[in-house]
Amino acid sequence: MKPEKVRRRLEKALAEGLRIRVWRSKVVDWSDNVYVAAVTDGWVAFESMLGSVLSDGYDLVRLRDITDVHVMDEARQDYWSRVRSEYPRRSPVPDLTRIGTTADALTSASALAPLISVHEERWENEPVWIGRLERVRTKSYWMTPIDPAGRWEEPERFTFKNLTRIGVLDRYAMALAVHGDPRSDPSETEPA
Repeated sequence: MKPEKVRRRLEKALAEGLRIRVWRSKVVDWSDNVYVAAVTDGWVAFESMLGSVLSDGYDLVRLRDITDVHVMDEARQDYWSRVRSEYPRRSPVPDLTRIGTTADALTSASALAPLISVHEERWENEPVWIGRLERVRTKSYWMTPIDPAGRWEEPERFTFKNLTRIGVLDRYAMALAVHGDPRSDPSETEPA
């Protein structure tokens, strides 16, 4: 699908509150049923859904990586709209108005929540990294990951070129933020 058509479909889905399915290039296994929360020239924020009806945070992806967009089951759009009105968003929509770069997307996401998730989906079963953004450089960023048991790991450097998706305000990361090991002084592990 041509980029102009992808953008038109995303903007229509945003304006009409339609649930859509999205496919992206450079990604092994991610097409999801989502709602569009925001569209800019460089990035798109999708509202992720849990169990088809409950909002579960947002995923930020590069607009240029989106290869196809389809409206999901048009006959059920009215049903989803009614259910969604009963379960409103529980978190703010990420402000993408100033996001043009990967650094902007990371910084904006980390301003919304104590933990973000970063995905490198180029390989099958690639792990998601959840943690706190520490520093953003020109072509890379530092993050202090937290493991599934809520234990902090050492800060780690990641590159922009491998980043395919940024997640924020999802229930899993929020639970880790609340119930994971407390951190004393954030500067203790901040990279130089």
